[in-house]
Amino acid sequence: MSALYTLGERVVIRDCEWIVRRADPSDDGGYVLTVEGLSELVSGKSARFLIKLEE
Repeated sequence: MSALYTLGERVVIRDCEWIVRRADPSDDGGYVLTVEGLSELVSGKSARFLIKLEE
């Protein structure tokens, strides 16, 4: 796990709140976050985000 992202941390990506389940290094030097949705729009959904693309 990265020091930048911790298990259970709440993050806001694309205007929705997510909880971090995994943070793995990616080939582009960033991280792949595996998250579960907390906001109403994404509640119950899981997703993966490439952090370098989201910056």
